[in-house]
Amino acid sequence: MSNTQTIQWRRISVEAAAIVASILLAFAIDAWWDGVQERAEERETLSALRAEFEANQKVLAQTAELHRLALHAMQDIISASKSDITVHDASLGSLFRLAGITPHYNPATGALAATINSGRLGLVRNVELRNRIAGWDAVISDLVIDEQTRRDFVTHELRPAFAEFGIAGSESGTNHPDADFSEALRSRQMMAHLRSQILRVAHLVTHFDDVEDATQAMIFDISQELLSL
Repeated sequence: MSNTQTIQWRRISVEAAAIVASILLAFAIDAWWDGVQERAEERETLSALRAEFEANQKVLAQTAELHRLALHAMQDIISASKSDITVHDASLGSLFRLAGITPHYNPATGALAATINSGRLGLVRNVELRNRIAGWDAVISDLVIDEQTRRDFVTHELRPAFAEFGIAGSESGTNHPDADFSEALRSRQMMAHLRSQILRVAHLVTHFDDVEDATQAMIFDISQELLSL
């Protein structure tokens, strides 16, 4: 074999190796860039979710506080019904109105729905966090159902019972001039309604506490995941 032939084969081998190396390098750069883009998209997705959870947390706390006000009002009415102490009609009117409020937790779900429906949830590499985000609707649905059950009871049973005594059953309502609070306090049916509601609302408030804790945990975990990106 001549020297010329040997040199040509060496040159061809070097050139082939260079081509292969350049191709592999191009693939590596593409994979790296894809990873950079995916992490940027993951960061954007998690940031949007965190903002939505933070906004919902505020609404959740405000709604829970309204339910607590209703609970305390009903407890105070029951206490007044057992007491010989005269309670001013204005105070009783306020308590009855508070007892009849029906707050409604209506969380924003735009970012969550968009993340799930678009498939962007798959960008979240933390499998546990991804599964919790995917199942978040189930965390909220029971709370919404419990709240709706209370609204139905107040609308169809409690407020009509109030109306029999001229009492407005809502926070913004106006009591009838002849509202008879003393008679309402002596009504066994009225007190039975309130006692049953005390149990329901106490359970509902506990449910709100659980969801608040879960929301706070979700915000914390998303924040930790963002720090790792």
